Amino acid sequence: MRFTVKRKLVTIFSGLITGLIGYLFLLTNILNNQDNLHFMHGYGIGITSGRWLLTLLGDTMETIFGNLNLQTFNDILCICILAVAAYIIVLIFDLHDLLHCGIWSAMFISFPSIGDTLLFSFTSHYYAAAILMTVTGVYLTIKYKFGFLAGAFLAACSLGIYQAYFPLMIGLFLTLLIIRSISEDTTFISLLKSGFLYLGTLILGLIDYFILLRISLFACNSSLSNYQNISSMGKLDIREIPKILSSAYKSFLKIPFDDYCDMGASNNWIIRVMLYILIIASFYMLVLIIRKRKEVFKQTRWLFLVLILLYPLAISSIILMCYHAYIHTLMIYGIVLIYLMPVALCEQGCLGEDKPLSQNRAKWCKKTVAAALIIITLIYYRQNNASYSLLYYANQQSYNYWNSLVTQIKNTEGFRADMPWAIIGSVDDPLYNNPWDEYVEQYGAIPANQLNMITRRNYVEQFLGYHPVYAEGFEILKIKTSSYYKKMPCYPDYGSIRIENNTVVVKFS
Repeated sequence: MRFTVKRKLVTIFSGLITGLIGYLFLLTNILNNQDNLHFMHGYGIGITSGRWLLTLLGDTMETIFGNLNLQTFNDILCICILAVAAYIIVLIFDLHDLLHCGIWSAMFISFPSIGDTLLFSFTSHYYAAAILMTVTGVYLTIKYKFGFLAGAFLAACSLGIYQAYFPLMIGLFLTLLIIRSISEDTTFISLLKSGFLYLGTLILGLIDYFILLRISLFACNSSLSNYQNISSMGKLDIREIPKILSSAYKSFLKIPFDDYCDMGASNNWIIRVMLYILIIASFYMLVLIIRKRKEVFKQTRWLFLVLILLYPLAISSIILMCYHAYIHTLMIYGIVLIYLMPVALCEQGCLGEDKPLSQNRAKWCKKTVAAALIIITLIYYRQNNASYSLLYYANQQSYNYWNSLVTQIKNTEGFRADMPWAIIGSVDDPLYNNPWDEYVEQYGAIPANQLNMITRRNYVEQFLGYHPVYAEGFEILKIKTSSYYKKMPCYPDYGSIRIENNTVVVKFS
């Protein structure tokens, strides 16, 4: 009992403390990407993106607390939920070493996908709940006789909040099978049964999800949008399967050598070196475990080989789900499991009656894995904060840019407050530059330049407090085809702002 409590405290507090310190800059500043800037109130796009449970949770919370974009509160809640999820993964793999428990929890929360998720603070706590549902579903499946029913339902619920966490469940099941295939008490039949149980849980989870989604769409009288090919979700062209599988394997194999889906993880040479060390250490421990457990491995070797071949596909399965969509940092959380494998192998080598690793080898393997993971965790937190710094300056630059524009509009001869504004084109200012862009690897949700048509109204309204009437549609077309507009220079040149026909006209491009 004392050990169980210690393990729980170390895992959860490691995640909480490292998360609160590592994300302190984000938690104490308002940092906006274009989505976070837009959703002052709400939970993002729900059922039209297939996120039926996000709509249900968001609408329910709206009636109780309201869905305000409270960056500090929501993100701290997100970190707390993730620390609990990290502990459940510790229980799934029955990690005993307290150092392993603490390091895993810190890694789980420092991963770039979480660093990116926290920028979507209007919905980050809901996404964390989806992750918790995913890992809890795996735990219930392996722990209880009919737990697969609850596991499948939780998988459907997680998919109903954010579909990108399903690969995390696939990866957890497959990693568990690989570890069990070299465990001292495994048999071929028990491993095969477990494999079919996990596969059945995943399939049942998908079936539950699509049933609940259809019911929700009918109840809300809604339909799926075409954004990121959501409307064609679940449909797969058989002719594309070889290309998709090839893409998934290539993406996984290039992780130690190249950038993976805007994660920027492998572009740091220190992380590359640590990854090589973890790969070598994992292979070394695997060889020693197999040599010690020859009799077990004779039964499971063919299944083991199949599982190893499927492992890259499982970890990169987001590519199978979103082959025609843009996959970015937020969507690749399943990749975090590459850091769980060496920890689980280290535990296998040190436990059991046979103890495949000698005391001296176990000590050095444990130190090597721990040191590599600690270094990678620190680099991730540094990388996260570098990205936040880039975004901070992008926010400040955008604020000052639009503030200057509004000042010039008010100083234009003939300006009146009741005039509509026609701001035409996208910013192409030769004087503008974000110097942080040169030094920082950008995540998918962190643009270095926020001077775009999507954010400018939000900046003017939220940061400057201006709510002008904007010219739209036919009025804009009429201005763009006029002779005076064609003669106007582009902003910021003199003459790019003028009053014409009681309308403020600003020409960007």
